[in-house]
Amino acid sequence: MSVEHTPPSTYILRELHDVAVPESISWMPQTIGWQLLALLVLLLLLMLLVKRARHWWLNRYRSEAINALEQLDINHGIQPYQVFSILKIVLVHLNARHRSVHDTAFLQVLDDLMPSERDFSASFPANWLASLNDPNSNLDAAEKKILVTQAKRWVLQHSNADSIPQSNWMSLVQRVGLKSRFEKLGDKR
Repeated sequence: MSVEHTPPSTYILRELHDVAVPESISWMPQTIGWQLLALLVLLLLLMLLVKRARHWWLNRYRSEAINALEQLDINHGIQPYQVFSILKIVLVHLNARHRSVHDTAFLQVLDDLMPSERDFSASFPANWLASLNDPNSNLDAAEKKILVTQAKRWVLQHSNADSIPQSNWMSLVQRVGLKSRFEKLGDKR
């Protein structure tokens, strides 16, 4: 970005010497230390971005379940069953072994995945599970509202750290049957 300066054309300024324009300064750091620091900062930002994207990817089912719960009609007769179905889908997503869980075992699994409250299922309406099987046992509007509120709370706050595989790489290693050098040494002992 050097500009060619022309000498002044008036007779008053003819004797003045033109100012030397310095070369433009590079924005690239000249020492290796600053370059390494910039590389380190970029790597940390990339790691943070990957971690946030991974967290979003592993928890996207929560927003889908919340949206499904918000779309339920409280006045509809099958609303308690729909809440059960949504929670069951979330449980099966977390662990396929939860597919066969029903009744009190279902509530126990909900409690087990709620680390902050060991008796979380007590906050659901008492006759909720009975209303799923017995057409004579219905929930009133207030109980249905409590049911949806507690289901949303469970979806937002439950723990999924142990349920969803955290590393696709490890599952690939297990599927292929690869073992690390340390695991092989450990098997021989």
